[in-house]
Amino acid sequence: MAKPAKKRKKQRQKLSPEERKFRARQRVFRTQVRTIFQRTGFSRIADVSDKELTFKGRTGDFDDVYVRENLIVCVEYTLSEGGNLGEHIKGKTLLFNLIHANSKDFIAYLFEKFPTIRAAVNNRYHDQQLKIRIVYCSPTEVRSEHSDLTKDTRFMWRGTIQYFKALSETVRLSARHELFQFLNLDYKEIGENGKLPDDRGEGWFPGTLLPEAHSNFPPNYKVVSFYVTPAVLLERAYVLRKDGWKDGDGLYQRMIERKKIESIRQHLRKNERVFVNNVIVTLPDGTRLDDAEGTEVDPSKIDTAKPVRVKIPQRANSVGIVDGQHRIFSYYEDIRDDPKISAYRDRVNLLATGIIYSPGLPEADRGRFEAGLFLEINSTQNSAKSDLKQAIAVIIDPYSADSIGKRVVTRLSQRGPLEGLLERHFFDKGVLKTSSMVSYALARLVRVDGDESLINQWQDAERQSVLDNANDDALVRYVDFCATELSMFLSAAKAILGAEKWKMTSRDGTGVLSVTSVNSLIILFRKVVHRGGLSQFDHYRKRLAKLNSFEFDDYHSSQYNRAAEDILDNIYGK
Repeated sequence: MAKPAKKRKKQRQKLSPEERKFRARQRVFRTQVRTIFQRTGFSRIADVSDKELTFKGRTGDFDDVYVRENLIVCVEYTLSEGGNLGEHIKGKTLLFNLIHANSKDFIAYLFEKFPTIRAAVNNRYHDQQLKIRIVYCSPTEVRSEHSDLTKDTRFMWRGTIQYFKALSETVRLSARHELFQFLNLDYKEIGENGKLPDDRGEGWFPGTLLPEAHSNFPPNYKVVSFYVTPAVLLERAYVLRKDGWKDGDGLYQRMIERKKIESIRQHLRKNERVFVNNVIVTLPDGTRLDDAEGTEVDPSKIDTAKPVRVKIPQRANSVGIVDGQHRIFSYYEDIRDDPKISAYRDRVNLLATGIIYSPGLPEADRGRFEAGLFLEINSTQNSAKSDLKQAIAVIIDPYSADSIGKRVVTRLSQRGPLEGLLERHFFDKGVLKTSSMVSYALARLVRVDGDESLINQWQDAERQSVLDNANDDALVRYVDFCATELSMFLSAAKAILGAEKWKMTSRDGTGVLSVTSVNSLIILFRKVVHRGGLSQFDHYRKRLAKLNSFEFDDYHSSQYNRAAEDILDNIYGK
């Protein structure tokens, strides 16, 4: 009897080189995000990836689903950029918003359609205690006009992904507390070991309260030294890292260093004791300072340091780490935890100096105080470089020329001809450093005094209040005005030089962008405006028509002004 013919295997379609590159990029991108969630204690439900679903008449899918305790996170990945990114988001918003508006129904739908999700969720939680979040991941930053279409969706772009990747690589499972904040989850919504938290985690910590008259801090500030376990601080800590995911100008501390963390952990294992120097923190509203009888102590009514018990509310992201983040995070928690460090985390005591703000103090004033204190502590260290000082100046002296220049640089890095070309994060490679750009090119252009400043061109009803350093909202408008006008001029230069030259200088000699060339163009703009006022894109492009012939390579570092003068005299003309 003849054997049946073997079925021929279906040949895979051969991919083009471009398709192979795209799929490789896609794998790397997805792996980065998956690593973040897995390091922070989430489980990926593999058999749900890319499965079609239809919810309340709307069809779609998610690329990944992660579960931790009572939390379900649905993730969408895309490599789309530019206009394609906006269109991709628009195509997803109807489903996303439908899920946000009907989260309980969607969880029930997921459980019915995908039993593996139901099995992964701890069954000790009632359905009403379950939380769902949607995260949209893209390589480029999503613009507000697109993210505003689905406000409850969390957006991770390359900067956010690299930050959480580095943080979770350094402090492992302890990075989950900040990830929860990114996901907009309140502490009381996050389950642990099958139950939601209650107030039993709050404890009393022995300390000493300094009399108000002896602290030299502003009135109604409280200063207390106390002993606290690393576990308590890790649950509650936040650090204003300039490379983090948070928006705004009030960020300045450096990224945590893995090498330094591991060195401290090695010390802890070897010597089996804590460091004797103190950490400095700010404590949240609701912190109590009681005497032995349980009566709250008023520091303005004591003459000498008084023993107290410190009670810190159990609230995530509420204790600000001003100094000592490496010492605190060296006790980080891992999925496969170090038994020695695990024991120390809940048992040993760190000496902390805690500062409690005056009741009702505005957030901006808190930020200024904290930044000033940080600079005071670190100003003599090697780490206190010009970029750090500029970042802190934005908070404590927002009307200074460097502060305004720093904020303008931030705008330029986000949109316009220099988008993606200026340093914003610790992991940025092949981009322009910005500290000299602020100090040597922008400061004179944007300061609130001086004949050559754009403040003289700004027609705003509240201009005088900015001149008087007295209107923060108007200052924001002035920063936007400066960035917009400068971007228009730089866009004209880019139009003349073309895409081949408007890129970073390289060995092949095609690109012209360097700190020298960009600073020269900014100074040129200042001179042009001082001579003839502001103009429009077409006018600038016409006057810069011969910019292609200018040899930027002939000018070196610190020759910004000479290059600007030569362009003005030989290219721009009268």
